Amino acid sequence: MILNLNEYRLSHVKNYFVIEKSENESDNEFLDRAAQKLNEKIDLLQFNQGNISTKEYFLLGKKIRELCSIFNVIFITENRIDVAKAVCADGVILNKNELPPEVAKELLDENSIIGLSTETKNPDFSGFDYFYNPKNKHFYLKNI
Repeated sequence: MILNLNEYRLSHVKNYFVIEKSENESDNEFLDRAAQKLNEKIDLLQFNQGNISTKEYFLLGKKIRELCSIFNVIFITENRIDVAKAVCADGVILNKNELPPEVAKELLDENSIIGLSTETKNPDFSGFDYFYNPKNKHFYLKNI
């Protein structure tokens, strides 16, 4: 079995962190907090939009992408395929109320990570090869 780089990196994820900007946190404070977490040797950073605008999510996402590149950490966005593509994220995590993974597969780079947050351990992902990561309870789809 030949894994692409992101599949290999995902298979070695031990420390997964989800970050979201709080309401009374400045951009610099948020980015400092993100850098502190990255410095703690995490393997994957998921950036959730929370209550910020799409423009702010995009602008902060670009900066977090740069930080993750420096620390060699996988960077994914939550639910926003457009933002994932615009900031060159490694992928996106989708919940059940978002666009289907087939759409993400069409819109993102062929090596992009598509994570699915689901409540069942045996979902039907027709047309995808996938694996389940029990540490964060997400399914990751591999383009086939």
